[in-house]
Amino acid sequence: MRKPQIEFAVFIFALAAAAALIVGGIFYFKLPINIPTSPAQVAPSQPVSVPQNNPETIPTSTIVVPAVSTSSAPAALRLPYAPTSATMNTRYWPKAWGDISFADDNILLTPDPTTHGANSFLNGASSWTNYAVNVNASSLAGGWFDIVARVSNNTQNFVYCEFGPNGTEVIERVNGNDTQIAFAAASTTGVAGAVENFGMKVYGNNIACMMANQEVVGAQVQDNRESATGGIGFVIFGQPQQQEGGVALSNISVTALKSDTITVPFPVAPVVSTAPSSPAAPPPPAVTPTPALALPYSATTFNAADWGNGWGTFSTASGTFDLETDISDTSAGIFLNNSASWTDYKFTAYVQWLSGQVFDLVARRADGGDLLECVFSEIDSSDTNVSINMISNGQTVTLSQGDSLVTPSSHLFSIGFPVSMEVQGQNVRCDVDNQTISADIPSGLLTQGGIGFIIWDPQQGNSQILVNEISVVPL
Repeated sequence: MRKPQIEFAVFIFALAAAAALIVGGIFYFKLPINIPTSPAQVAPSQPVSVPQNNPETIPTSTIVVPAVSTSSAPAALRLPYAPTSATMNTRYWPKAWGDISFADDNILLTPDPTTHGANSFLNGASSWTNYAVNVNASSLAGGWFDIVARVSNNTQNFVYCEFGPNGTEVIERVNGNDTQIAFAAASTTGVAGAVENFGMKVYGNNIACMMANQEVVGAQVQDNRESATGGIGFVIFGQPQQQEGGVALSNISVTALKSDTITVPFPVAPVVSTAPSSPAAPPPPAVTPTPALALPYSATTFNAADWGNGWGTFSTASGTFDLETDISDTSAGIFLNNSASWTDYKFTAYVQWLSGQVFDLVARRADGGDLLECVFSEIDSSDTNVSINMISNGQTVTLSQGDSLVTPSSHLFSIGFPVSMEVQGQNVRCDVDNQTISADIPSGLLTQGGIGFIIWDPQQGNSQILVNEISVVPL
């Protein structure tokens, strides 16, 4: 297949299955992927007065993956903690994904070239409660760095600070679903090779994210929503080419906190006043839920109000469907509102693939970012690799490694070329010009959900699709 640009240039290289999202997301992908130019130096700014979405919406939920260790559990660690020769090994720091290596008291995280990230969680720290983490990170190169805290045996509940070129977030994971609970504009530096200092504090229900030993944003989580105890982890994500040499973590330390010094400008819920209340106002009129879209569904002109929960740049000017990555981002996604109750259907789209290595058809997208995706990545001017991924509980699973399908030149022009995705019972199928691959969905997972699109390329601002027609018919 070829992208229908002015010169009908051939598509870019093949890419293996996209992760997340996400992203998030995916899955996955926020995968839960807009970035202003980063300042040359860390200059923590005043947090905004209320929580707001970070312009960077990479679905970190799709990349924070529990560490898996094949060795016996190591001895419990006590605070204060600092790396030693006895703990700087894969028994205490097992590789979750990407690669991890050790030099003296430093950790080197090297991103996986296909999922563009790496992480590891410290074993033996599940009993830690109130503590402060401090670490230096080098060569982020425009990517993102997370400190994760309160990771216990239940890896579906914890909190983390995400530091990036567009700001700093406090994010809470509850039962595998991530929620941003605070944001500040303090951003990482874009200086190549720069070493930056990051930190995180957890005390009771209060969380703080630190840069250059200064709190830049704080938040308060609700009672009993996430683990009260648990250890730490580190994540890198976002720029595999620039981070080929890895991100070095040094001067790692964790100290116990004996008192709460965290400033919390963003409580999750307002404090309830004990003052006598005024007479109760009449209740607001009931809000009628937006009805679910009925099947069959089709569209040849598009309205932005029909689509949401996405990231990147999405436009429906003059009724067209245009999805692009932002100039400082590597992915974008958009999903059809009011389609979450759909179960068995065939989703067909006519897509002009203008640029980027990957685009996905998404089906059975449920609340929390779980979804199925047909991943289309170009091999050459007439062949495309198609694979099938599932994102469930923040983890990406490849259901089919994919196959090379031929796309004839008859679909090069303004109508785009037809691709489709079928979900029926526990089966999912992806089709290019009547050539099909299929896979089975694990029993009980992703039984219903709506449709959408995701695009990705390792180069920032380099993905775009136009969609000329969509149809969804029940099966």
